[in-house]
Amino acid sequence: MSLESNIAELVQASNALTGTVNGKIADIDRRVDVKVQQMEDWRKENTPERRIVIDFTIGGSKDFFYPVWWRFRAAGEDGTHQVSIVRNFAWNGAEKERPLNASSVHQAGLLLEMEGSDVAWGGDAKFLEIKRFNETYNPTVSHVAHAMYCKQYRIDVNKPAYNSIPEGTLAACNMVLSGAYLRGGGLNYRVISNLPLDFGFHDGKGEERELARYEHVNTRWVASPIALASRVAPPQTLNAFVDAPIA
Repeated sequence: MSLESNIAELVQASNALTGTVNGKIADIDRRVDVKVQQMEDWRKENTPERRIVIDFTIGGSKDFFYPVWWRFRAAGEDGTHQVSIVRNFAWNGAEKERPLNASSVHQAGLLLEMEGSDVAWGGDAKFLEIKRFNETYNPTVSHVAHAMYCKQYRIDVNKPAYNSIPEGTLAACNMVLSGAYLRGGGLNYRVISNLPLDFGFHDGKGEERELARYEHVNTRWVASPIALASRVAPPQTLNAFVDAPIA
């Protein structure tokens, strides 16, 4: 056999081996891609939902509700934003505390679960829905609203107001924040959110808080404590097993 023939056979065998190896590599790549996708699907299905917890205390007087405020994330970016405000009935029940019931560990329990999206000035779907609300022993929450209840003032009194709401009138008029009012007296509360949450609260010291101001519309929003007697409670949750009429 000539040298040329041997070289040709070697080249042919090499090409065949290269094709086989390339085919194996491609098959391996496909299998790796499948496994990577399977792992990604598993990760998405088994990653626990985020749970952001903020603990805080409302000081001041037990005879007033104090403002708390937040900004819902836009549903067009993150889906429905879930925000809960809760407290255990025995928090602040130590003998030296007890701001609401001096003779008992039972102070006030609260469950306020909300779903919402965006702000009143936002461009995405915007809403606040109370999913569950219940409280025990003493009232703790008032004036829950997507556009937070507060008072509106002009920044420059020589320029027109943004809208027709009379200045200094308590109304659901805040275009950039949602909010509620929680009872003071040194009570502890917890906020739980499934998404990052911009949250603020009145600690009970002093009176009003300026929440936001916008020069281009000549408007600022201010929140002040609300007297216990002026409470506006959220709608009570109905429980089909407890509240169903007796046959």
